[in-house]
Amino acid sequence: MELYLVRHGESCGNTGADDSADPCLTQRGQTQARLLGQSLRTSPPDRILCSPLLRAVQTAQIAAEALAYAGTVELLADLMETRPIVGYSGKSDEELHSICPNAVYPDRFSLPDETPTDALHRAQRVISALQKRFADARVLVVAHGQFNTSLLLAAIGAQACTAHFCQGNACVNRLSLSDTQTKVFYINRLEHLPDALCT
Repeated sequence: MELYLVRHGESCGNTGADDSADPCLTQRGQTQARLLGQSLRTSPPDRILCSPLLRAVQTAQIAAEALAYAGTVELLADLMETRPIVGYSGKSDEELHSICPNAVYPDRFSLPDETPTDALHRAQRVISALQKRFADARVLVVAHGQFNTSLLLAAIGAQACTAHFCQGNACVNRLSLSDTQTKVFYINRLEHLPDALCT
């Protein structure tokens, strides 16, 4: 599996304009997502998956449009950020479909508060499931800065939370995963964004 693991574009939560559970992208975040999609045109994904939180859904949809991606965008509850706000279960299906018309949302979510170890265990489940489902595919996954660290640790086989990976908005982490090895091509790549858009 070729994995392009992305952090969502800049959100109103990142700027401090909205401290709610589920802030939307800023205008800059929308531009970041568009440039992200354009940068992946030479190696377009076979599948796109994202967290069900609004900022990730918007990023995935805008990137998919920039890619002229014809498939569905799968919203996967296990990709949401660590330490979710207790009791929050996301936007309604109608709201999500108005943002991402071709979204597939197999399950609603309500994750418990997590320790870093819990997040790593969830990330290990996600990586294992992705490898089984998409062994020979190129997959774009849009998630969140903190959970992307857990996903990267899980992908390299870490058994403990031993590192933190800086994740700029709309950054790309590229990995190749097989049953026998993981190859990391780059972490936190932002070359598709001009300096003024790096956040």
